[in-house]
Amino acid sequence: MYDCRPTLARLHTPAFVMTLIGNSSHEVLERHTHAHPYFCFVIDGEIGERTGGRFRQSGAGSLLYHAQGVRHTNDFGGHGAVRLNIEITSAPANFDSSIRDSMNRSRDLSSTAVAALASPLERAFYGRDTAAAKSILEELLRELVSPRERLESEPPWLKHALEHIRNGFRGPWSLRTIARAAGVNPSHLAREYKRRFGQTVGQHVQHLRVEFAREALLASDMGLAEVALSSGFADQSHFCRAFKRQMGLTPSAFRARASDSRTASRT
Repeated sequence: MYDCRPTLARLHTPAFVMTLIGNSSHEVLERHTHAHPYFCFVIDGEIGERTGGRFRQSGAGSLLYHAQGVRHTNDFGGHGAVRLNIEITSAPANFDSSIRDSMNRSRDLSSTAVAALASPLERAFYGRDTAAAKSILEELLRELVSPRERLESEPPWLKHALEHIRNGFRGPWSLRTIARAAGVNPSHLAREYKRRFGQTVGQHVQHLRVEFAREALLASDMGLAEVALSSGFADQSHFCRAFKRQMGLTPSAFRARASDSRTASRT
């Protein structure tokens, strides 16, 4: 079993342990296993993993699940990585056998709808909010039974709406424009969107803008006003409020913490 280091921060509860880990550039973790199943959210950099004959490369924003006892090797590329590991030390007692059985299979959840829970999980960690983290983790574990690959089951008009949003979230938008692109009534789009995704179209657009800004803060030295405008926000003030509401930190504090994490991972 491998003991992950360096540890940058940790949040410990009886049911799970959340650990922020920094790995230096070109670092390699030789073949190892973990005593508990865990989720890994890649915050910065990239992680390469080899399990048996399979190799997987995961970049910033990826959400991975690993079953316990699976032997694997990791390497961290030219820029290293910062990742949030969440070990499930005690699965909730109310979980049925199908959920427990599903925890024996590792998988990449990055392309599923549940990946949207990674940012709230990161926010709960930084805010030391164990109750919120527990709730999010239980939802993640339930999704292991049948991850919601929503794009496979959505009607064609909703796929068109999602594609329109993804391609244009940084620019001006309106519910009417998106509905026209999808070929449906705006009120029908708004109602179905809220029912299926638990959020409004506007909330989804803002979430995408904050995620884009988050990556810009990590990957560039642009000023906050420039990041705000490039992400689709009207001004820096609006951007800062939205970012703090979603991430739990101001953009400046988030960038400083990420910089400290990268520095610590190289020492």
